[in-house]
Amino acid sequence: MLGIILGFKETHTVSTSAQSAQQSRLGIQAIFKDRPFILFVLIQGLVYGAMFCYISGSSFMLQNVFSLSKSTFSLIYGINGIGIILMAEMSTILIHWFDELQQLKIGLIGGLIGAICVLISGFGSNRLWLALIGLFLVVATLGLINAVVTSLALQRQGQHAGIASSVLGLGMYVFGIFLSPLVGVMGSYTYLPLAVLILLCEIGALILYQRVIHMVRQ
Repeated sequence: MLGIILGFKETHTVSTSAQSAQQSRLGIQAIFKDRPFILFVLIQGLVYGAMFCYISGSSFMLQNVFSLSKSTFSLIYGINGIGIILMAEMSTILIHWFDELQQLKIGLIGGLIGAICVLISGFGSNRLWLALIGLFLVVATLGLINAVVTSLALQRQGQHAGIASSVLGLGMYVFGIFLSPLVGVMGSYTYLPLAVLILLCEIGALILYQRVIHMVRQ
C-alpha cells in the first residue's frame, strides 16, 4: 500500500466504465461458449467437492470410527496437506515425460484409486491403513490436478484470464457447498456417506476428462 501511495505509477491505460463493462460482458460470453473450459471448471469443482467432503467428515471418520486421538488426527491431516504441496510440485517434474492432459489423467486415476480404498476400508472390519492410504491419494492428487487444470483452462482464455480465473475459483467451491452437509446424513459414527460422495466426485471428474480430451485433441 505504501509503495502504491508513494511512488508506484499506473502503467495500464485508463478505460471508461462503459468500455470495461462491455469487455467484461464479451469476456463472460467467450468463456461460457468454450465447452472445454467449462469442462475443466467442472472437473476441478468435482475434485474440490471430494476435498470438502474430506474436510467436513475426516475428523468424525478418524476419531469416532477409528478412535484416533486428536493429536494423531492432526498429524494425519498435516501429512495429507503436505501431500498436496508435493504433488503440485510434481507437475514440474512430470512435464518431462507427460503432457498436461496426461498428468491430469494420472491425477484423476490416483484420486479414484484413493476413493475406492476409502470405500472398501469401511466394509467388514474397518481397515485403518487402507483408509489412510485412500485419503492421502484423494487429498494429495488435488495438488497435481489443480495445477494442471488451472494451466489448461487459462491457456484457452488468455485474453480473458482474469474472468476465467474467477470462474475457476467459483467452481472450486460450488460443489463443496452442496456436498459438505451430506457427509453427516447418517450420523457421526459412520463414514459411508463420505466414502460414497468422494467416489462419485472422482468418477464424475474422470468421465468429464474423457469428454474434454476428445474436444481438446481434435
